[in-house]
Amino acid sequence: MIPEGIIETIKGAKGALITAHERPDGDAVGSALALDKGLQYLGIRTVIMFSDPVPEIYRFLRGSENILLPSALGWQPDVIIALDSTEWERVGSFIHDRLSGSGITTINVDHHASNQHFADLNWVDEEAAATGELVLSLLKELRVPLDVDMASALYTAIATDTGFFQHANTTSQVLSQCAYLAEVGANPHYISEQIHEYKSFESLQALGYALSSLRLSPGGQVAWIGLTLADLERLQVKEEELEGLVNYPKSIKGVEVGLLFRQVEEGKVRVGFRSRGLVDVNAVAQVFGGGGHRRAAGCTIEGSWEEVINEVVAYCRRRAGEA
Repeated sequence: MIPEGIIETIKGAKGALITAHERPDGDAVGSALALDKGLQYLGIRTVIMFSDPVPEIYRFLRGSENILLPSALGWQPDVIIALDSTEWERVGSFIHDRLSGSGITTINVDHHASNQHFADLNWVDEEAAATGELVLSLLKELRVPLDVDMASALYTAIATDTGFFQHANTTSQVLSQCAYLAEVGANPHYISEQIHEYKSFESLQALGYALSSLRLSPGGQVAWIGLTLADLERLQVKEEELEGLVNYPKSIKGVEVGLLFRQVEEGKVRVGFRSRGLVDVNAVAQVFGGGGHRRAAGCTIEGSWEEVINEVVAYCRRRAGEA
């Protein structure tokens, strides 16, 4: 159920800024595009602003070319809606300059268990598979008719956050919603093809190199791969093209936790976690300053390459009952 005040606030808004987390994924991009068009239908002036560019694999979605990087607007929104974000820090520093505006109401719509309930109005549903599910419900409640573009954006949001219906968060409700979106006009084959079948040569090189680094813990419960800063500079692969690599170590029979280590700068390593369910990797990531979901989470840790790997692997082994 949508918390009290959200529908009324949106209906009363004249201008809205829609945003989402840094390094936007399919759920962030798709949810923002659908909500943006829905609010425009209601006569609300809108803008989508992300701290990072839209990844190339999601630029097939109509309207993605209009998403802005941080910039001056020339007008003041009276509502800011943060999607798929656990806290303002995940949105990016640019948003703080706009939070001080008089009369601005903030709305937080998300499905992460680690959400900090950081806005004036918060709708956090941990049972939802994707923020796109919540946006679909919101648009229905606002009596906004969906068109092909909105349906395609929301289908992308839900499909990508369920691993195209392979993850444990794929429920009968998810399938029912996506069937409805397909009826409206979303093309499942086209969307899957755009995301999965147009990879760059560099991304496949990165996959090969990452797999060559594959390691398995002595008890077989934890597996990991990694790419150092030097690897990434040599491969010249875009960050967005590394999405999904973390699923490879988890796919090994008997492995409970799969890890991807990626060095983003000297002394700083980003870690992706995937779990089969026994280990709550959201809780693990929170220990290291991150968060996410029970089966999928992430964090960024300061420290040397070897120190971070050793510390995280050791902790995951303990949580899996291996050490």
